[in-house]
Amino acid sequence: MKLIPYKIFLLFLVTLFSQNNLFSQEDSLQVNIKEIIDELLQEPSKEVDNSDLYEKIEDLINNPIDLNKAGITDFQQIPTIDFLTAKAIIDYRNIVGKFKYKEDIFLIKFLTNEQKKRIFPFVTVKRKKDKQ
Repeated sequence: MKLIPYKIFLLFLVTLFSQNNLFSQEDSLQVNIKEIIDELLQEPSKEVDNSDLYEKIEDLINNPIDLNKAGITDFQQIPTIDFLTAKAIIDYRNIVGKFKYKEDIFLIKFLTNEQKKRIFPFVTVKRKKDKQ
């Protein structure tokens, strides 16, 4: 009979530590949008009007691109995304299937971690319940 409290305590510890690991994994995927915007808007050697770029970034943040529906030209709206990067995302989607989470972008081996971090804030995965 003394084993039951021990098993309950052990189950509690396992649950506690497994939840802690889940939260720590989320932190590793956090992307600092401000850093990305700052990199995109770095001061060029001559004066350039970045107002269009500001508007484009703001629009992408407010209306992220759906990873499961976007075509190459849609992905190329994201600053620094070229044809090959957009094609890699679509090829991955065609081979593996639809993205379930936007974090799945980090599973694409063709893209560098830097590219993945730059894409992440501007994409989404819309589920049926999100459509409304």
